[in-house]
Amino acid sequence: MDSISSEIRLLFDYQFNNESTEIDQTLLTQKNYKLLADIGGKLDIYLDGIKFFSEDGILLLEFGVQLKEWLNQVRQGDLSNFIYETMSYSEGPLIEFIQDDDSQSWGIYSVWQEFEYNEKIPLEILNESVNCFLIALHDDLIKKYKVNIEWYV
Repeated sequence: MDSISSEIRLLFDYQFNNESTEIDQTLLTQKNYKLLADIGGKLDIYLDGIKFFSEDGILLLEFGVQLKEWLNQVRQGDLSNFIYETMSYSEGPLIEFIQDDDSQSWGIYSVWQEFEYNEKIPLEILNESVNCFLIALHDDLIKKYKVNIEWYV
C-alpha cells in the first residue's frame, strides 16, 4: 500500500473490527447504505514512516467511498480538496488533503493528527498512495464482506 518515492512516503494502513464480520445479507442484496456505518475498523496514516493519524473507530467503507469519489474527480481534472467528514463525528472533517497554490502539491491535515506535517505532498504520490489503499481495501471488502466499493460511488 506504500507509494514508491525517494522523497515523501504516504501509507494508509487499516484493520477491520473483529466484531463487524457478520453483515446482514438483506443489506448486501439491496446494496443498502447502512453498510457504510456497519463496516469499520482502525485506520493509521504514516508519513515518512511516522504515524501521523491513528483511529480505532473509522467507518472504513464510508472513508473508502469518499476517497474513491475524490480520486475519480482528480483523474477527470477536478483538483478539489479532499475533505473527509463522517456521520460518526460531527465536529468537522477528520482528514483533509488541501491543495497548495501550485495545484501539484497538497497538505495533509487532521483534527486528530499526531504531529504537524509541513511538507507538501506531490499530487502523483498522493494519487498513487490513495489508489494503492483503495485497491487493497476493495479486495479485502470483497473477500471479507462481499461488498464492492463501486456500489456506493
